Amino acid sequence: MALLILITLIFLPQIHCLTNKEATEYLHHYKHIKSANPSPSEFTEGMKDFQNYAQIPVTGVLDADTKEMMKAGRCFNPNPEDADSENRVRRYELYKYLWNRKKLTYNMKYPTNVTSSIIDDGLKRAFEMWSRHSGIQFVKSDRMTSHLKMDFNYIDEMSTLGYAYYPPVGKIVFTSRRLWSNNNLPGHSNFYQVALHEIGHALGLRHSDTKAAIMFPILHKYYPELHSDDITGIKALYQ
Repeated sequence: MALLILITLIFLPQIHCLTNKEATEYLHHYKHIKSANPSPSEFTEGMKDFQNYAQIPVTGVLDADTKEMMKAGRCFNPNPEDADSENRVRRYELYKYLWNRKKLTYNMKYPTNVTSSIIDDGLKRAFEMWSRHSGIQFVKSDRMTSHLKMDFNYIDEMSTLGYAYYPPVGKIVFTSRRLWSNNNLPGHSNFYQVALHEIGHALGLRHSDTKAAIMFPILHKYYPELHSDDITGIKALYQ
C-alpha cells in the first residue's frame, strides 16, 4: 500500500488565546496522548512529548513557545519516522523506493480559485531547487499519466494543506480551501514552500529531525532554500 504524507496547517486562534481544550485536541489528534480526556499527568507527559518532538524547551505546560509551534503547519503523520533511530548518524530519512530515471514528467490540474502564475512560479522554483541537487530533470506534460500528478481538491480534515505519495505513485494534492501566494502574504499559505516539501516526499525523502530542514515535519518558519540536510538526503537517493 502506498504511503501517504499529509501536510497540515491548523488554523487555531491567536497564539496567546489557545486553550487547554484546544491543545488537548491537538495532542490527541497527533497521538502525543492516547486519550481524548487525559488526566493532568497524562496531559503533562503528552505536552512534553510534543515539545521534544518540536524541539522547543520541554516544560510540560502550554507556554508561548508551545502555542506558537501548535499554530504552525505540520505533517498529518503524528510522529516523525524513527526507523533505525538508535543508530542514526544522519538527520534525514529515506523511503525504500525511488525513481529509477533522471527525467520525470509532471502534470497539474489547475483550480479555478488560484492564479495559474502562482502555481507555475512556485513549482518552477521548487523543481529547480530539487533538480540542482538530484540531477533529475522535471518536464511539464499535459498527460495524466505523468510521473508526478498534481491537483487541488477540497480537503476537509484539520485544514490540511496537502499530501503526497512516495515513489512510484508520485501523486501530490493541495487543498482548494486556502488562499495561496508565494510571497508570505498575511492569511495566505506559501505555495512554494509546501510544494518544495511535498515534492521532497514524492522523490522519496521522509522527514528530517533537523529543524531548519525543508523536510522537518512542522512548517514553523519560512525557509526559501534547501538545508544541507535536505541536500545530503536527496543526493543519497539519486547520486
